[in-house]
Amino acid sequence: MKKILLIMLVCVLALFSFTACGGGEIPPGIAWANKEILTYQVKDKGQDIGELEIITQRISKDDDKYIDGKLYKDANHKITMTYAFQDQTLTVTSLMKGMRPLATLKSVKTEEKEYVLSSYYSGKYYHYSLDQKGEKSSKRIKVKGEVVDNDIMYMYLRCFDISSGFVKMLNIPDPFNNDIQSLTARRIGSKKISVPFPDEEKEVDTVAIQISRNTAPVGEPLFAYYTPEKDEYNIGSFASLDNSKKFPVRIIENNLTYDLIKISVE
Repeated sequence: MKKILLIMLVCVLALFSFTACGGGEIPPGIAWANKEILTYQVKDKGQDIGELEIITQRISKDDDKYIDGKLYKDANHKITMTYAFQDQTLTVTSLMKGMRPLATLKSVKTEEKEYVLSSYYSGKYYHYSLDQKGEKSSKRIKVKGEVVDNDIMYMYLRCFDISSGFVKMLNIPDPFNNDIQSLTARRIGSKKISVPFPDEEKEVDTVAIQISRNTAPVGEPLFAYYTPEKDEYNIGSFASLDNSKKFPVRIIENNLTYDLIKISVE
């Protein structure tokens, strides 16, 4: 069976399991509709290894604001991720205020790893509980600067102006090493990719973003390709709050490629 090593799913490049929030620049605007569903075909060196579904939505009812039994009343956005291939699974639920993470519950099972990670934020600290095959630990990490969860990293970046000259540094809490990692995301050009819009498939000059680690071991960079911020590529109503835009069309993480195969907006 193929080994799954997704940065969104497990931990590549020295186990980045990004789950955090903090200070830093506030994203200029939310980039999705009331409910957006993106489905990706996942491939390992060209071999099909299943589909990843990401649901991003605005929430208002308290019933949707619980993580690990705790209510987060300030939450107004929610992201859920699901993946399954043979006996390997992933489920993630993240609550946010705007795009600032409040809490995350993540469950991962692969050939090599099996864990449940529950985290939340209080003051300047990232608190987490990690259960790895029955071995449990609870600690906290002091966070500063601009900090983001890897499970929402690609969605977070699309909230900024990613046009020419885009560069952003992110601090990443790593619960597996009880430490902070540092990344830099920057625009490196464009790439033509076919995008499965609901009405038809279109070839688009996507915005190419490279994400590199700033601390050793550096490893290979990640790449994400987004639709440009143009009306012709937005999906939804004419009201800007109801539009979804700047979709991550393709994501490359080492040997793994995620290609967007379906977009649904409500």
